[in-house]
Amino acid sequence: MEIINGIRVAMDEKVASIIERVTLDVEETGKGVQFVLLGLNQCC
Repeated sequence: MEIINGIRVAMDEKVASIIERVTLDVEETGKGVQFVLLGLNQCC
């Protein structure tokens, strides 16, 4: 458990290296506000 920008965050060590360069952001759409992950490699 870590506190990042005032938010308590817990993550599995297995995913820590995958999301190291990912940013959680907010996007406003016609359906409302949603969280999005920026920088996530979506390649298959």
